[in-house]
Amino acid sequence: MMTVLGDSPGSVTQLLPAASGTVVSPSGDTLSCSHPRAFFQTGPHATRWAPLGLDVSFASSRRSVMTVRALRRSGSPISVCMGPEDSTPRSIPSTEAPRSRGHERTAIRFAAPMTYDFLIESYATERVKVLSVWSAFRDEDLGVRPRQDDPRGRSVHEQMVHQCVSEDAWFRNMLGIDVAAPPLPARETRLEFLKRYAEDSGRRLERLRQTDERWWEEMTNFFDVRRSKAWVFTRRLTHTWHHRGQQMAMLRMLGRDLHSNYGPTADTGGLMQHHAPTIYAYSSLEALLDGETRGGAKSPLPRPSSGTAVPVTERPGA
Repeated sequence: MMTVLGDSPGSVTQLLPAASGTVVSPSGDTLSCSHPRAFFQTGPHATRWAPLGLDVSFASSRRSVMTVRALRRSGSPISVCMGPEDSTPRSIPSTEAPRSRGHERTAIRFAAPMTYDFLIESYATERVKVLSVWSAFRDEDLGVRPRQDDPRGRSVHEQMVHQCVSEDAWFRNMLGIDVAAPPLPARETRLEFLKRYAEDSGRRLERLRQTDERWWEEMTNFFDVRRSKAWVFTRRLTHTWHHRGQQMAMLRMLGRDLHSNYGPTADTGGLMQHHAPTIYAYSSLEALLDGETRGGAKSPLPRPSSGTAVPVTERPGA
């Protein structure tokens, strides 16, 4: 058995999505050692960590190649340090996951990572990002279009309908995953769309976590051509990103503040090179649904002094 530990960043202030919390000068109590999506987020001094509570398949993207090669040579299972919130890998039942506590960490043993785990991990976080953007709209925004007199541009309401119906159709018809639920809520309000998509995407995630490499490499129909399920799923993710970007642009046109969706925004303090923090609207999916049910309880954003807003540009010298 080999143990893989990620490198701790020196300092980072951010709110993490999906069953995590605020992290300031991370310690063993607040920061998971598992790190499948390592990249610089709040400046060259910091590394963005994966949310606690997410199933992970390897410790660090910077070390995953090393890990996989070592596993292939030795045939050994891996032990990955997790945070204080236990998260049982999907490859073994929770009753079979040996744990040993020490230094505020939990060692969890599981089999070598599946080639396509990164796609499952991506969906686990991307569904939260969709809901986070939806939560930024107000009820009165649902009828708003990019140009109100031009029906060619989808309204906010129609974007939500498209996301729910389109994702349901792709998963059922191309990937063979049917959550056996109507894709649209009975009452098409903003809050009910949040609840409907959260529930259905959560069921899809559970099904994805039961797949193996053979499933991902199976050929399926993609409209009038044949493609692998991995190819179709990747296209599905990019389809969602495309429409979420459109909706974030509409939020700007409406004059709304934007919390982080991937990294810093103008409203969290600027760009990475400005050492702006990553601040998510909510610390978890559960907090999002609870907060929006109560009328909104988003994380506060820093308020720049009048006339001191940092220009959001990578242009040198700006």
